[in-house]
Amino acid sequence: MAVGNQENENTAEFRELMRESVKTFKIGDIVRGKVIEIRSDGATVDIGYKADGFIPANEFLDSKGKPKFNVGDDIEVLIQSADHKNNVIYLSRQKVERIRALENVARAMANSTPIHGEVVSKTKGGLMVNIGVQAFMPWSQIDIKPVKSLDSYIGKHIKALVINYEEKTENIILSRKQLLEREKEAQEKRRNELIKEGNTVEGVVRTITDYGAFVNVEGIDGLLHISDMSWGRIKHPSEIIHTGMKLKLKVLKYEPESNKLSLGLKQLEEDPWSKVKDEFKEGSKVKGKVVNITDFGVFVELKPGVDGLIHKTDLSWDRRPKHPSKYLTVDSIVEAIILNVDPEAKKIALGYKQLIKNPWEEIAEKYSTGTKISGTITSITDFGLFVEVEKDIEGLVHVDDLTWSKKVKNPLSMYKKGQKIEAIVLSVDKNNQKLSLGIKQLTPDPWRNISKRYKKGDIVKGVITGKVDFGMFVEVEDGVEGLIHISEIEGRKELNEETPATYNVGDEIEAAVLNVDEINRKLSLGLKMLHKQKEKMVIKEYLKTNEKGVSNIGELLKLKNNGK
Repeated sequence: MAVGNQENENTAEFRELMRESVKTFKIGDIVRGKVIEIRSDGATVDIGYKADGFIPANEFLDSKGKPKFNVGDDIEVLIQSADHKNNVIYLSRQKVERIRALENVARAMANSTPIHGEVVSKTKGGLMVNIGVQAFMPWSQIDIKPVKSLDSYIGKHIKALVINYEEKTENIILSRKQLLEREKEAQEKRRNELIKEGNTVEGVVRTITDYGAFVNVEGIDGLLHISDMSWGRIKHPSEIIHTGMKLKLKVLKYEPESNKLSLGLKQLEEDPWSKVKDEFKEGSKVKGKVVNITDFGVFVELKPGVDGLIHKTDLSWDRRPKHPSKYLTVDSIVEAIILNVDPEAKKIALGYKQLIKNPWEEIAEKYSTGTKISGTITSITDFGLFVEVEKDIEGLVHVDDLTWSKKVKNPLSMYKKGQKIEAIVLSVDKNNQKLSLGIKQLTPDPWRNISKRYKKGDIVKGVITGKVDFGMFVEVEDGVEGLIHISEIEGRKELNEETPATYNVGDEIEAAVLNVDEINRKLSLGLKMLHKQKEKMVIKEYLKTNEKGVSNIGELLKLKNNGK
């Protein structure tokens, strides 16, 4: 009896405890408690009384069978029932989660704030989304762009707006599209306020190319061209930036309609050309590094962002300079003279040859007019010969100065490349680096004192060198040609003389000297004068003797013309 009485006393004590507890916690109340144990069948929660609460496992396990909380976590629970017999208060976690989820839905709709959820399945007309409770998202409310397939959304965590909520039925309609439209509008508004020409913006490097990089600024991919990355020279954008790098940039140009955005990095720094006029004075000597060599010259970096150009004509005193790469190499350090500074055009002209004495100063002193030189033909052109007089010094023998005789049509017919020749210095132009030579000047000018050798009326012999409309040219000696005008060629029928058509180039011919112009190097010849001169000779001969028995002058002329 004693044992039975003891058990009755314990049961009564527990019931009294529960009655006291229920007075404080009613069924359906939400209270806070600490998880003190997690077992396979459920979890024990201390809610502040001698009787612990218990949550069945199916109330707190996730889809993978793992607990949603850990021992020691402080959680909210709903008092569902009391088991007086086993001293247990049964709790619900799911009901609390559902109540809180619905409260969250109501707040989200009232405040038009986004709500988070996971897409759990697709259904006819849209998607089912777990936001703590099941919600429906119609197909038309999924995205701004047309949605072709719903499968790709399953399992994704999304944000959406609650556009309809009925508390009685707990029907919830979501719209991700409206949220995206709102975000897009807000982003465009912020973008238009932020991205203005001249503003400084922040962006992230997305891709790098040979010509620049694309940087994302407020959702727009803007181009940062390689020329706008640095005031100095860079060969590739990767030298100063990398993918994922955050940059502050200057907006150079923005077209909202097409979302075309041009960005600059170097523009955040002072333009180094703004002070070049003070730093680099014309005529001063500077040092720099060769950064580029082109066909037209050499670029020298004087300081980061400031290059000077040594034009190929300022690399050497050679009249025909070689390719710039023959004088300097990339990365070499070079000294030069500043020839000109143009900050507006961002150009500095440099001189390299100006650091050494012009060899043509010595050439002018060494090779005075009339000096005889020896040299080697380096090239032959239609207009003459180039002759190397000494290393890197060439002179030109013009085609008119090859010979005193008729003009040479093809110098190659007379000379060969590599042939050694002699010539006379005609002139030296040190400013234009020209040395004029002559070969025909090695022999006396045949026109000198020609008036002493040829007098008016003299009969001369020569070779026809050319025929023109107004007459024909006859070479009477090497380098001396005379002209027989057409008016002097007409023959006389009574003497059976030849007509102009019967004369050919290369024929030997006699003619009489009509005029000698030594100054203008002209010699006029005539056939009519020749005939008169011959008549005079015949008459003179007739008067001397009549040994052939000629009865008159006419017969004598016939005999003379027939060689008798």
